[in-house]
Amino acid sequence: MDKVKMEFKAPEKQTRVYNGIEYELDPFLTSGEQIYLINNYVETYFSYPSDKLVQKSEYAYIEAEYGLFNLILMNKTNIDATVGNFSEELFSDVNFVFDITGNILNYNDFRSKLNYVVNEMKQQESLRNSIGKVLSDLVDKAYEVLGNLTNITPEELAKMQQSSLDLLQKVEESSILGKAAPEESKAE
Repeated sequence: MDKVKMEFKAPEKQTRVYNGIEYELDPFLTSGEQIYLINNYVETYFSYPSDKLVQKSEYAYIEAEYGLFNLILMNKTNIDATVGNFSEELFSDVNFVFDITGNILNYNDFRSKLNYVVNEMKQQESLRNSIGKVLSDLVDKAYEVLGNLTNITPEELAKMQQSSLDLLQKVEESSILGKAAPEESKAE
């Protein structure tokens, strides 16, 4: 079979009209642009700013979405998206957003990649925080402590034992256990 040389030909820019205003749209996200957009999105999404738009959310989803669309506006259109020249309400206009993203030929493929990366990172974060990982870390620390016990003098061991007994006594006297004890005796 004879090999052929393939060449990429970028789609031509489109002239679009929104609310009577013409603008140009480059309808293709290159591999480099996709990687840049994914990295920027992930950095924003997994950041923990104190001034998040949705305070109770663990992730900065809204900020990441608006940031993504703003980068697409700046890099794929000739729309002046600078503050003062651009109404931020356009971010909420589904028709405007779709007029741009719906006309980028590989936008859906890009979103699939972006969603995959975000889900993968959430799974990695979940795994890092899983009970198995926590228990494994505790076992490692216990081995470390046991390894250090060989260097402890009998006097230090006696002090540790007394401190443990004092701590146990304080726990037994705490209000939590004090309130739980009568409950247990009622059940018997």
